[in-house]
Amino acid sequence: MKKYFQLIVGLSILSFLMGSASALFLKGLDQVAILRNLWHLFPYLLPLIAVIFLYSKTYWQQLSQTSTNTYIEIINGGEKNTSPFFSIYIVASTWISHLAGASVGREGTAVQIGANFADFIATKFKFLKEDKILLIRSGIAAGFGSVFGTPWAGAFFGLEINEFGKYSWKSIIPCIYSSFLSNWISLHVYGTKHTLYPAIFLPEINVTFCAKLLILGLFLALIARFYKALESNINYLFGLLPSQKILRGIILGAIVGILLSQGEFQSSIGLSAEKLLDPFKGNIDNSFFIKKIIATTFSLAAGFKGGEATPLFLIGSHAGAYFSNLLIFPQALAAALGFVGLYCGLAKTPLTAMFLSMELFSLNMALVSLLVTLIIIFTSGKNGLFPQQIWNVKMPKPLL
Repeated sequence: MKKYFQLIVGLSILSFLMGSASALFLKGLDQVAILRNLWHLFPYLLPLIAVIFLYSKTYWQQLSQTSTNTYIEIINGGEKNTSPFFSIYIVASTWISHLAGASVGREGTAVQIGANFADFIATKFKFLKEDKILLIRSGIAAGFGSVFGTPWAGAFFGLEINEFGKYSWKSIIPCIYSSFLSNWISLHVYGTKHTLYPAIFLPEINVTFCAKLLILGLFLALIARFYKALESNINYLFGLLPSQKILRGIILGAIVGILLSQGEFQSSIGLSAEKLLDPFKGNIDNSFFIKKIIATTFSLAAGFKGGEATPLFLIGSHAGAYFSNLLIFPQALAAALGFVGLYCGLAKTPLTAMFLSMELFSLNMALVSLLVTLIIIFTSGKNGLFPQQIWNVKMPKPLL
């Protein structure tokens, strides 16, 4: 009985902290975007920021080397020590990256904050290892659910993140509890506002529709492969740069700065939140998804901090809307499927995709989103966004 009481107290503290942190983090991102738009010289700071991040790997090694993969490794049974100050470090690093205009997201930061809070609470309360893992799952769920305002998706993200095809069902209630409570705190205590998306309805379900759905899924899988291949190649090329930190940082920051200063890439600066609704309104820039892929892969490879969800939401929705014109397929539906399918396909989290689509768009989206995401998962390769994630041996191997 004492164990369950301790767990409930730990989850409640975690949820309050995460709901508060999400509200602060999102408010900060809004202010950062306003400040960046007021003073257009911030992108010139990219070389300096890149140098600072490189030096942080030497002087704050434990902080700079912690990531979502660190917590996935802990969930999978690994032993890792993380600093209780990591949350402060990753929030500040993400704000600074956005201030300078790097094309990065926000979910990675929120997920890492939640996991870090959970790790700290588990250590402070001297939780058993299995309870610590459960709390970290719940922290990840709380981070994802509260940063996007999607508590069901957050709960299942916490269940799916470490291993594709295997679910820790004993964690389902803690993940749901923490995700919903942290989201409620963010919304109703701090007044956080999230982007509202239009309701999406399905056309008549027939053989033609199913065939087009398959083709759309394969197209998005191709985009996913291109994204991962470009990211891998840029990381390799950046690895060939001089190892001297100041010189290396200046070169990395200058490359990203020059790229983002080009007129074609202005819409890819920062979060690009103003472009989130465009595919649902028919405002399509046919090349935006390619430019966002390039800007995001360069920014992340250069060491700037954030996440990949929002960039991939944008890439997927704009790519889907573009391809819908070739398929003669409902544009808003294709955009919604690309929105949830590309990120969740690369994250190998199909149930998250299903619930995310229901929370953002409509209940009608559940099965088609699941289907498209599974197509992407099985045709975009075994490796996704998280190198420490396991592909369960009982699951069929990727087709390609």
